[in-house]
Amino acid sequence: MGAGVIVGISVFVVIALIAVVVAVAVVASVSSVETRDGEGEKE
Repeated sequence: MGAGVIVGISVFVVIALIAVVVAVAVVASVSSVETRDGEGEKE
């Protein structure tokens, strides 16, 4: 029972960290795009 909970929490933490990193990257890219063009998407 304990191991499953630990794994679940670990997976959740990893996903949360990735989500934060992606959000920061998106905000940074959107800010730079707004400064240059105002519209446009890069992948």
